[in-house]
Amino acid sequence: MSDKLPKVSIAVVGVVIAQIGGFIWWTAQQASTISNLEETVNILTVENNATDKTNLIRDVQRNTDHLQEIIDILSEVYEEIEDGETWYGMIDRQKQERIDTINWYNQKEYTQTEVTYILGITKTHLNNFIKRNNIVWKRKYISR
Repeated sequence: MSDKLPKVSIAVVGVVIAQIGGFIWWTAQQASTISNLEETVNILTVENNATDKTNLIRDVQRNTDHLQEIIDILSEVYEEIEDGETWYGMIDRQKQERIDTINWYNQKEYTQTEVTYILGITKTHLNNFIKRNNIVWKRKYISR
């Protein structure tokens, strides 16, 4: 009766030791897995950074080319503005181009019907244009 400690079976002690050993093994496996994952993440980060840098260089070059195209277009526009072509000047020039086109077909003796077909406009549209611009049409119809 002098021994007051509880009696524990050797099997229970073995099971507890086995569980502690299993926990230690599991913890070591988790630490190893975490370490491997950290290495993988570092490698992928370096690769991703290299890819990002390559893509950035390519995108900067492409944007530089696009900007150069825009600069060239703007230079042409500014040259035209410096040459004195304004909005209304462009409208007048376009109207004159239409008149010249209609006169060319008239000189070649196309009928109005043929011209409407070629230009893709209605007969009414062509007739109104001819009247507004005082064009005398040479060939009114196709002779048979």
